[in-house]
Amino acid sequence: MTNIEMGEYAVGAYLKLILECDVVDYKVKRPTKGLESQFEIDLIGLQFSTSTAILCEVKTHILGLLCGSNNKDTIERIEKQFHNMQDYAKNYLHNFENQKFMLWSPYVPEGVQTKSYSEMNGLDLIINDTYTEKIRQLENLAKRNKYSVTKITDNPFFRTLQILGHLRK
Repeated sequence: MTNIEMGEYAVGAYLKLILECDVVDYKVKRPTKGLESQFEIDLIGLQFSTSTAILCEVKTHILGLLCGSNNKDTIERIEKQFHNMQDYAKNYLHNFENQKFMLWSPYVPEGVQTKSYSEMNGLDLIINDTYTEKIRQLENLAKRNKYSVTKITDNPFFRTLQILGHLRK
């Protein structure tokens, strides 16, 4: 089993606690054998009341998003992962009327990459300032006394935010 990365826990906390997904699953692989099963989806969140499936690719590269040796390799890899998410949703989540696809990364330098990702129709970019805004929402939720006292989650990222939000001087 693949280890869950802390950035994936951050996105999982957002899906569960802010977007109120009923189910959040990590490192999802196709239930098939062969090459198709090698691709994994970092996170899938399901909202039953709205019939929404949210599929996320998470790249927590704090010095800039780079997979491989250059921008071209990185863009191709993200595009391949985006198509994999779309194909997975089509084949396994077709009962969910609404399907969203997201790329989460705290830092993607403005330029070739951001332009290329913005041209991938249907891929929501949660990068740079938007990423920061989403994490700040989680921080604010974790600091609320009522929430922090009554809701201890099994998400280590959010639990850490709860502890940090209640440190004493």
